[in-house]
Amino acid sequence: MEVTIIIVSLLLVFLAIKIFDDQKSLREEKVASYNAFIDSLSTKKTKEQLTETNMETNIEMTIKTRELLIKNLKEMGCETKETPNGNIGFLYQGVYFVAMVEDEIYPVMLYLPQCYVLSSYDIEEFSNIRKIVNEVNKNFYATVYYDVNSESEEILVHIKMLFYFIPQIPDLHGYLSAIFRCLFDADRSFQQAIARE
Repeated sequence: MEVTIIIVSLLLVFLAIKIFDDQKSLREEKVASYNAFIDSLSTKKTKEQLTETNMETNIEMTIKTRELLIKNLKEMGCETKETPNGNIGFLYQGVYFVAMVEDEIYPVMLYLPQCYVLSSYDIEEFSNIRKIVNEVNKNFYATVYYDVNSESEEILVHIKMLFYFIPQIPDLHGYLSAIFRCLFDADRSFQQAIARE
């Protein structure tokens, strides 16, 4: 009886080794089949296309925000000029804008400067302007704000909008046009509210 148990045990050990070897061979075949499949997909042409696409993406990723904005503004027919404080000034559809851009960060602050000017001594008009500014700011993406020029003793009303400007945006010209439209809409609403006062 002990001999039978030893023989059965040996047979079970050999069977386990055989099953393990078969599974190992099956895994190796699957890996080889998978690798062959991947190699068949990765033709020389596909590899070249991937390399070319990666190079284009890397080139686009290295372009600075300032350069990207200037490039797109010029393509849209704007002549850009650096302002004394390092911002970008330009005309778009006959209206003067200023863009504040830093290469280290992606957001751009676009200003429609001095869309309205009033005397700092006209308290009644200033009170009306504050109400109009608040009303316009509730309804538009662009922000209307005012500041005081102490030299000229005037209150200047500006409109600004903060937005991201990165190469991954599909239609940069359309995107910029939409940003300008937001600024123009806010300005139009502001001017119409002033005319009603």
